[in-house]
Amino acid sequence: MRQCEILPFLLLRVRLPGKLSELNIHYGVFVGGMGDFSQIFLGLLSPFRGCLSDAVYNGVHLLRVARERGSTRRVAGGCSDQFAASTGATMVFTERTAFAVLRPETVAVSPSGTVPGAFPAPSLATTIQLQLRTAVEDGSVVHLESETPERPGQSAQPQSPPPRVELLLRSGRLRLTVTTISGWQAHLDGTTTVADNEWHQIAVSVSATSASLSMDGGDVVQYNMSASDLTFTVRVAPAEGELLFVGGDGGLVRRFTLHELLQGSVRYVHSGSESDRDWLELQPSLPSAGPLVLDVLVSPVDDPPRLTLTSDILTMPAGARLPLDGDLVRLSDPDTDPDRVVVTVTADGAHVELADRPGQTVGEFTQAQLDSGEVEVVLGSAATAQLTLRASDGRSRSVPAQLHVDMFPLQVTEVRNSELVVPLGSAAVITTEKLQFRTNDPGGDLELLLTATSPPAAGQLQRLRGNKRWEPTDSFTLLHLQRGAVRYRHTGSRPGRDTLRLRLSYRGLPWPSEVTFHISAVSVSPRLVYNRELVINRAQEAAVGGDHLLAVCEPATDGHAAVTFLLVSTPQFGDLFYVEPRSGRRTLLIVGSVFSQEDVNGTRIIFRLHRRSLSAFSDEFRFRLGVDTSERDLGRRAVTGATKKVQSVVQTFQVRHVPARTAGMIAIGKLEVGEGGSVTLTSDVIKIDIPRVEALLFNVTDPPVHGRLRLSGGGDVRHFTSGDLDAGRLRYEHDDSETRRDRFSFVARSLTPGAALRYRGSVSVSVTLKNDEPPRRVSSAPLFVARGGRRAVRRAQLAFADADLGTTAADIQYRRRSLPAGALYLHPDYQTEVVRFSQADIDADRLVLQHTGKDRSRALLWVSDGVHYATAELEIVASEPFVRVRPAPSLAVPRGDIQTLTAAQLWPETNIEVSDENIRFVVTGTPAHGSLRMRGSPAAEFSFSDVLQNATEYENDGSVAARDSLQLEVRAGRLSSNASLEFHVLPESYWEPLRVVHNRTALVAEGGSVTVSADHLQLMHTSVDPAHVRYTVTAGPLSGYLLLLGRATRPEHITFSQADVDAGNLSYVQTAANTTEDSFGFSVTNGIVSTAGLRFVLEVAPSRLRLVTRNVSALEGGTVTVPATALGVASAYHRRRLSHFQVQQRPRHGRLQLRDRPGEPLDTVSIADLRAGRVQYAHAGDETREDCLTGAMHTETESSESGTLCFEIGGVNDRTPRLVNNTGVTVFAGGATVVTTTQLDAADADRPPDRLRFLVSAAAECGQVTLTSDPGSPVTAFTRDQLVAGQVAVGSVNSGKGPDGRTREVSSFTQADINASRVLYEQEAPLDALSGRDSVLLRVETPHARPTDAPSGWRCVVSVTAMTRGEGGRGTVTPRQLDVEGVAAFLRSHAAAGRAPELRVRLTTPPRHGALSVPLDSRLTASDIADGRLVYQHDHSDSSADSFGYSLLLVTPAWYRAPLQRLRWTVTITAVNDQPFRLETPAPGVRVVQKQMVVIEHTHLHVIDADNPASRHRIPHHQRTEPRRAGAC
Repeated sequence: MRQCEILPFLLLRVRLPGKLSELNIHYGVFVGGMGDFSQIFLGLLSPFRGCLSDAVYNGVHLLRVARERGSTRRVAGGCSDQFAASTGATMVFTERTAFAVLRPETVAVSPSGTVPGAFPAPSLATTIQLQLRTAVEDGSVVHLESETPERPGQSAQPQSPPPRVELLLRSGRLRLTVTTISGWQAHLDGTTTVADNEWHQIAVSVSATSASLSMDGGDVVQYNMSASDLTFTVRVAPAEGELLFVGGDGGLVRRFTLHELLQGSVRYVHSGSESDRDWLELQPSLPSAGPLVLDVLVSPVDDPPRLTLTSDILTMPAGARLPLDGDLVRLSDPDTDPDRVVVTVTADGAHVELADRPGQTVGEFTQAQLDSGEVEVVLGSAATAQLTLRASDGRSRSVPAQLHVDMFPLQVTEVRNSELVVPLGSAAVITTEKLQFRTNDPGGDLELLLTATSPPAAGQLQRLRGNKRWEPTDSFTLLHLQRGAVRYRHTGSRPGRDTLRLRLSYRGLPWPSEVTFHISAVSVSPRLVYNRELVINRAQEAAVGGDHLLAVCEPATDGHAAVTFLLVSTPQFGDLFYVEPRSGRRTLLIVGSVFSQEDVNGTRIIFRLHRRSLSAFSDEFRFRLGVDTSERDLGRRAVTGATKKVQSVVQTFQVRHVPARTAGMIAIGKLEVGEGGSVTLTSDVIKIDIPRVEALLFNVTDPPVHGRLRLSGGGDVRHFTSGDLDAGRLRYEHDDSETRRDRFSFVARSLTPGAALRYRGSVSVSVTLKNDEPPRRVSSAPLFVARGGRRAVRRAQLAFADADLGTTAADIQYRRRSLPAGALYLHPDYQTEVVRFSQADIDADRLVLQHTGKDRSRALLWVSDGVHYATAELEIVASEPFVRVRPAPSLAVPRGDIQTLTAAQLWPETNIEVSDENIRFVVTGTPAHGSLRMRGSPAAEFSFSDVLQNATEYENDGSVAARDSLQLEVRAGRLSSNASLEFHVLPESYWEPLRVVHNRTALVAEGGSVTVSADHLQLMHTSVDPAHVRYTVTAGPLSGYLLLLGRATRPEHITFSQADVDAGNLSYVQTAANTTEDSFGFSVTNGIVSTAGLRFVLEVAPSRLRLVTRNVSALEGGTVTVPATALGVASAYHRRRLSHFQVQQRPRHGRLQLRDRPGEPLDTVSIADLRAGRVQYAHAGDETREDCLTGAMHTETESSESGTLCFEIGGVNDRTPRLVNNTGVTVFAGGATVVTTTQLDAADADRPPDRLRFLVSAAAECGQVTLTSDPGSPVTAFTRDQLVAGQVAVGSVNSGKGPDGRTREVSSFTQADINASRVLYEQEAPLDALSGRDSVLLRVETPHARPTDAPSGWRCVVSVTAMTRGEGGRGTVTPRQLDVEGVAAFLRSHAAAGRAPELRVRLTTPPRHGALSVPLDSRLTASDIADGRLVYQHDHSDSSADSFGYSLLLVTPAWYRAPLQRLRWTVTITAVNDQPFRLETPAPGVRVVQKQMVVIEHTHLHVIDADNPASRHRIPHHQRTEPRRAGAC
């Protein structure tokens, strides 16, 4: 028994038979085949095909031994996954992934020229025979593909799939699939299963017109098609040839059959062009077949070169170089490589050179050299030149081409050369208006070349390239100048002049002289020409135009310098919009937005009110002027950000709204409150009386800054109603701050249906201050003094301040308690030691310490503001005299820029008294990479006074050094010491502002914490590491605290870096209950630039849902929309998650309803309906004045506690008053009787009793109705309150009779006589008829009223205080300076109820030396003056006083105007000595007799000063030189 292992595939065990068949290895062991062994006793065995890993016989590795002995035949080392075999080889697949690939014979198609015979067709003619044994039901048995050739010229079209034949297994049966090149498929399915693990004989046959599938000799499936039935239609004809029929008329082929194709009757004929490929597209007539694309390969035929000229006559300057290029010479030979096409040239009056061999004449060149522009014709000095060109490819030559050149001597004339003015650091285009030349070229289009012989010293010459970018250049042409494609960019940091030296040439012909072009770089700054108020007159919007706002750049330049307006603040009552010029689309302008003067001139900046208003008001926005020197379009940057260039101080643009006239009266009063106190607001403070408006809703648009508004029994309010004012439920509470004034603004709108009203107003609050703040220390430092010397005590060592407004430095008093080392004196009295002194003495440097005793001591002091007290210490340090510089950090300087040295870097410390001017700094070591400058000039010495005046600067030289230093010696008298100032030089990018990447609200659970990550807060700077971006918390948080990881305690001042935020080290811990939001303010810096005033918001997710309701005002019997603010929740977190409000108890006197479902009670209010304004409250119409409902707010997961929503019902006067008592009274003759409610009374269901009035419509027959306070004057009306108070009486009068009861004839009488029925008419003349007429002519007279100029007149109630302003100053006229409230109060107290006229201030005469902010004849109310609308601006003249006239004007409800009094308001002007002396004498001098004297008068020498009149001020004359001849003055 022997065992043979064929590893790793087979393990074969064989039992050996007897002797005759024993295992014989005399001839060796054969593995896989017999090689060249020819003995037949082994039988005819087929060799093994495949892979053997190893073969072992009796422990011997046969393959290894055979390889070592070299006894192998056709055996390769290793095992390949694929191998080749002939088509007749037998294959057995033992693995699921094994397969065989067969390639059929392909028919080559390569038509060339006119091809006789048949046009062959692609074929998949294939016959396959195989034996198949399988148990698999689905798979691929045979997959046969034919290659698809690439279609030239059709790279953009997708390639069709290759034609293929597939024999597949589907559900155990065979399927034959034939796919043509067009994508058409034919299927033949077998009828019996072959997946039975038995052997099956399979035959497949495919031709162009048929296909068949047979299994086991029976059962054949096939299809056949006649060659004449299959047609092809030409869909796309060949582009470089034609399809023709062979024989007959040989016409074009549009359609042909397969039979004609097989017979060779279709021919392709090429057109003879140089193309090497062609293609055509056919459509077979097979069902669902796609198009068939045939490719044509064309064999080229050699053609002679073709050489032509675009022009055969040229005119050129003599001596110029003429390039031979494609613009002049056209040469083509597709059959030959350009290096092998040679052009020969013969020339007369010129010669040809190659660019790489200048000065060497050549007689020939190649097409490649011609195409690359290396060939030039050098013209001579003769009048003409002739050239003949001919091309050859070595086999054939082109037709000769001749070129004739006429020549002329070149002349260049400089037409224009003027200086270019460029904004500093900007660019300007060099146009032909600045630099222009003219030549004597007959055609006038010579393209002169200008080349810079040396680059500009402070700038760069640039040219506009085809990529629309400006790139550096050293040359340009006249055509570039004409196109505006040449510019100069200034790159220096200082203004100055630069020079550009240019050499002119034309195609190698130089012009002998150079041209010098000058450039001047100037600093450009904006100047505001005028800033005029915009008046919105009875409209809602108006444009800010060039007649309102005009700014210019100075000086004027040739470069791009546009004036820009950077918005610093936006209007309060409106918005600014930028209008796109073409589309008209509006873009909202915000803080940081930029617009240009061009936008203003084009009226593209619009101011629009938030809503229409019935009130007059002033508004403003603030801006900075800037200069933009970039080439970007400002229109597209209208909202993108700030200008980088020079920016001016903040300017204010005023806007005034003039409302449309309306009937009724609106009067806004002033509140007066004590510091920390409260006051009730009533309808006397806010009085809006408009016809048909019964109820008003007031929305607080700007709440008080130093207080708050509260409703009785409630919290802070943002809206209230006229009912709140009438009932006195609204109060203002001051916050106890040290502020004299406060105010709040509101918008009032009507709640009456059909009565539209919207009014914007504001209420001013006057606060009476009290002294409730103790003095607090604001600065503290040791006082250094020389031993035994004197030293002034200054604010730096000792300063207190009092937060109480109005407290001055003189009010803060000090009292010395103990002073162990010296005495205090007030300069200049050093004989009297002081115990008491004030902060004003310290501020004036009058308090002086005389040192004695110990070197270190402390002075103890009492400090008081007159009411409160505090204690203070003054540390005193005595030593030997010294002067030194306080150590300071290095000064950051932009590379190549200038930085001012400030006191922060050079602060001298000394213990002796010395002035700032006498503290000197001497340079002992100059900077290595810069220079020290003072007021623009190099400096080697300066004083501390110069430092305080910002006159000392360090200028860096722009080198790459990162650090520099300055060595100094500081001197004070004979004292000195050394100091060093370090400079840290950084790129200019470090001064770019920090960019806010993220500042997003963080959500924190109530009582929880949250990590403030970079997703919430991230500020970055491109040049600074996040660890150097430092945050400082400046305010808050109030409802929690910030926690920094790694800090054991919470510091008083919290600072952290962006790196801390990025690492998640910053957390916020929420601690306060019932809060919905918290925040903290912060500033951030990179050590160089800072950004302040930032705020980070934290939204608190409360632990429970809290309902917040606000009362709604409605009219009796009316319907009102329930605003979304009436039903809300306390937190923004829950506000976004609300679903509905559920009514638990309905209102008793009305109902909730939807707007589109009136009359249907609503119990479930969806938030969507509420916010859309679809929820209404409808009142039942009874006389109730309040109605309430109860309900709860819901989210999807939470519900609030029950709450109450109340409706305040405004009454409607729809009920008639009725008499309750009317008994009459008995009056004795000549007497009077008081009428009480027992005799006369009335009631009204709509009005309270105190609002009822009785009108006397007819006089009593024998008496009159009077008031007990004035029994002689009859009245026509009285109130019920007067009845209740017993103030109404009826008196007896003898009608029409005198004192004795008799009547008398009169010629005059009074209105009082008429009212008392004392005037009678007696008829005396007889009548001619039953009736007659009579008449009397009356003249009505009244005595003049008392003059208002009397001390008891208007001046007693008009408070006028003069204003004091400096020359050129500006001031707002305040109610304290022009207070007409006394007049208004007088009018209200003396007018009938509800009929008080409105008081206006009318401007009558303008000031002579200034201007007012409002036009002449303007009519201002007291509210306008309180709002600061009246502003006086002095004209900077040398005047000492000014005034303007005004009058008081009464405006009645019927708009009748009655002038009261003309008055004047004065301004005292404080002169400023800003005018220089002026010598008025043309030639000063006197004539004097020898040895005599003469008086020098003003005719000899006259100097005037506009600021100082000669009568009041002495103008000193200083003698500069002695008289030359023994004279004296």
